[in-house]
Parts: sequence; structure tokens; C-alpha cells
Amino acid sequence: MFWEMLNGTLLAFDKESMSTYLERTWTVVQQEVNIDEIVKYTYPHVCSALMVQLLILMLRGKTNDVGLRTFILFSMGLLINTNSI
Repeated sequence: MFWEMLNGTLLAFDKESMSTYLERTWTVVQQEVNIDEIVKYTYPHVCSALMVQLLILMLRGKTNDVGLRTFILFSMGLLINTNSI
């Protein structure tokens, strides 16, 4: 569900595929493109609450272990809130 939403946004606003988006994003991260090129495109930001909700739905179908689900959600929360690796 998450990837379909991102893909739909990219197709609707920028007329590009997920592969093209990832390649373009990589060039931005590597600072291989100037600011004029960057502002031409949409950069979707997915709400972290939506990501957590989708993760909960996915985990419900994979495991009944409440402790494991809690650990995974806690870990995801830490990853969402980090600003360095």
C-alpha cells in the first residue's frame, strides 16, 4: 500500500517511475545537481503516522507475537526520529 501511494504520486505529478525517482534522488544526495533542477520536481514526504499505521497492518498479518510487534514498532519509531546513522 505504501509503495503504491508513492508510485501514484510520482506518476501524477512528475510523470516518472519509482526507478527514475530513486536515481534522481541519488543525484541530489550526491550533490550532482544544482538547485534550479531540484525545484522542478515533487519530493514526496510521507507522514510518519501513515508509515506506522501501514507497518501495524502488515505486522498483524505476519505475526501474533505482541512483544515482537511492539519491538518492531519501537525500532521503527527510533529510525523515523533519527537524524544520523
